[in-house]
Amino acid sequence: MTTGDLFSNCSDHYLIESYFINCTNTTRPCELIHDFALVARLLTILDFYVSSVLFLFAGVINVYFLWICLPMYWKINSETKKRYVFVINRCIASISAAITLLILRCVLYVYFPPETSSYYLYAVVIISNDIAFYSLQGEFSSF
Repeated sequence: MTTGDLFSNCSDHYLIESYFINCTNTTRPCELIHDFALVARLLTILDFYVSSVLFLFAGVINVYFLWICLPMYWKINSETKKRYVFVINRCIASISAAITLLILRCVLYVYFPPETSSYYLYAVVIISNDIAFYSLQGEFSSF
């Protein structure tokens, strides 16, 4: 088998085959490219779509909560307003965090798709995104 027709005997063909043409160190390239494409598809579904839906859901719930809290804030006395400022501040921070993380996920999958980009760069971006999210959650749970 030459390097030009490494995947010519495969029953299924994928767009990512062109990146692995020079990989001749395998005896079963069809199974491996199928497994790689399956993992890339699952990564897209689980990491992009599920997290995007959850971030969107969190943003909508926080906007609704802010919509409820602001009229109450304007009607209460000044002593209770001090407590509500904290709640409104946290609500606005949650909305901005959800929007930022949603935009980061979208930019990540547009400019660094898992099928074509360097996995080291992808891993660094995902790790930094997750660290930012977990530090945000730790900030909220500590109060």
